[in-house]
Amino acid sequence: MSILNAVEKSRSFSVRVLTKRVDQFILISDFQRLLNGKEEAYDGAIKMLCGFNEKSEVSKYRTLFGSRCNIKLLNAKGKEKTTGYMATGDVYALYDSKGNIVDKLIVIVNGDVNGDDKVNAADYIAQRRHILGIIRLDTPYFTAADVNGNGKVQANHCIKLRKFLLGFINTLD
Repeated sequence: MSILNAVEKSRSFSVRVLTKRVDQFILISDFQRLLNGKEEAYDGAIKMLCGFNEKSEVSKYRTLFGSRCNIKLLNAKGKEKTTGYMATGDVYALYDSKGNIVDKLIVIVNGDVNGDDKVNAADYIAQRRHILGIIRLDTPYFTAADVNGNGKVQANHCIKLRKFLLGFINTLD
């Protein structure tokens, strides 16, 4: 079983699947249609659950998956997370009957570039440092820095994040 088959239908989230050949978004409601008989195509892929905003409460999203599967939300260090806010780098992990992780989805909070469950000046600085080539953001954090979803992190993303931080815009969507 894949974690992709365990996701309940939702209109507000998408999963970004990174494989060696493709980088594509798949709507959760399309999983069954798209993955029917094609689960093996995603083995070894980086699967990211996108669509969370700052201050998305863990308690609200613990029921995102059906109860028929053994799925837990873990923080980036691998500890189970039951309270607080969703953060970039958190992981929904699917366990087998022996307690081994068999599949996972990495959580992406739009704008939470450093994975501390907040969108603040530290994220803006990390985003700028990436653009300037001072640091290189790993895949989930790069995706969080890509605030307009175009697959790149550019100066216009910094402008948008700065406007959000200064209160000129209310959302990064």
